[in-house]
Amino acid sequence: MVQSYVPKFSYIIPFRYRQDRILPLRRVIEWLSGFQGVEIILVEQDRHSKIDYLNLKVNHIFVKSEAPFNKSWAYNIGVKRALSKVIVFGDADFIMNPLELIEGLKTLEHFDCVIPTNKVVMLTQQQSAMDSNNILKLQSTQSKKNKLDGLSIFKKTSIEKIGGWNEDMLGIGYENEFNQLKIEKMLSCKQLEYSGFHIFHFPDDTPNNLLDRNKKIYEYYKSEPFMIEQHINQTSPKIGTLNRFSGVTF
Repeated sequence: MVQSYVPKFSYIIPFRYRQDRILPLRRVIEWLSGFQGVEIILVEQDRHSKIDYLNLKVNHIFVKSEAPFNKSWAYNIGVKRALSKVIVFGDADFIMNPLELIEGLKTLEHFDCVIPTNKVVMLTQQQSAMDSNNILKLQSTQSKKNKLDGLSIFKKTSIEKIGGWNEDMLGIGYENEFNQLKIEKMLSCKQLEYSGFHIFHFPDDTPNNLLDRNKKIYEYYKSEPFMIEQHINQTSPKIGTLNRFSGVTF
């Protein structure tokens, strides 16, 4: 009997096209190509796919959406379709030393989740074009704004236990903070002291009304932590639905 292939880990990348986002995405995929047994899942949200012609060596999932970019929704779509029992959530502009990521994957044996970096090197446009080996030698680090920024590693059962990521968070902002609330309440998580590298792109522009909305959602559950499990129970059955935002405009 032929056994189905199961990757060692699934790496989920959320993406919406912008010209300055292509180089960082290519760098991340190039970096991941050095790992054996990785399933790369790229979840693109847009009115129509703007990268399918690139023939990227990934499992490309396109979902039609006219709503603001929703990183949490993209992550959940990936979780629902990942083949591995180990999930890495990564941004489309973030890499780290491969050996240190492997160390994070090994550490996961003893925890529900692992955050392998606590510092980040913010690369300039010139540095972002450097050879990867030279990038990894750079040391001008700063602390990350949130533990989950960049990338995080979960057992699939663990991310399912906390109901995935909160798809109510539209645009970029507070989705990591919200998941941190759930992690602190329900999971064992280890943060390592490695550095990550943020590949240059122009700043994201999330409208203030969406940021304020996301902040209110986050602050409500932070002040009412007993409501978190109710939120998980209500939303878990619906996460990662491909047509969730079909026909929805903002």
